[in-house]
Amino acid sequence: MNRLKSLEPAEPVRRYEREAPGEMIHIDIKKLGRFNRVGHRITGDRTGQSNSRGVGWEFVHVCIDDASRV
Repeated sequence: MNRLKSLEPAEPVRRYEREAPGEMIHIDIKKLGRFNRVGHRITGDRTGQSNSRGVGWEFVHVCIDDASRV
């Protein structure tokens, strides 16, 4: 053991938790690309790229309550 802190016990993890449900809510939004066919990086063909309908973005929303972790 080459360090003094190796001899000391590990410090316990400090976690916070709210008492009432809904007091603190964590929200995360993930942006996902939507496409209808294989892209030009695989096929090498860039023709017809701009006229694709239904192509764009979709969003996934995730919300976690801090008191119950649900």
